[in-house]
Amino acid sequence: MKTKITLIILELPSRFNGVIPSVNLLVNSCGSFPFKFVSAGSIESTLSSLCSEVCNLHYGFINPQLKGLVKESPSVVEAIYCATVPKDVICGRNGCKTVPLEDIFLEDRYGQCIRQVPRLTGG
Repeated sequence: MKTKITLIILELPSRFNGVIPSVNLLVNSCGSFPFKFVSAGSIESTLSSLCSEVCNLHYGFINPQLKGLVKESPSVVEAIYCATVPKDVICGRNGCKTVPLEDIFLEDRYGQCIRQVPRLTGG
């Protein structure tokens, strides 16, 4: 069985001004969340490699947390990791970019994982 690692990075404002905070997400050039299959390495090394491929931030800084496991097909299990970063810190690589949450159609499995993430980083 193959393991697919999906990384969802949420870009959140650092202060709460009484208004619902706007949230941006990092997506690849196809508009989906970055992912990578685990090969010979560990899950942690796969996450670290994926992080360096899609953004300018170090894996240790974003500290992704496992938020969901989904059986994608009979031979593939998807592990969904989420991380938050302050607004205007992340820069996408290899065609990745940040887009507003409201501009993305979320599959239920990703929406459930994102709802588990606190929406404020401070303030």
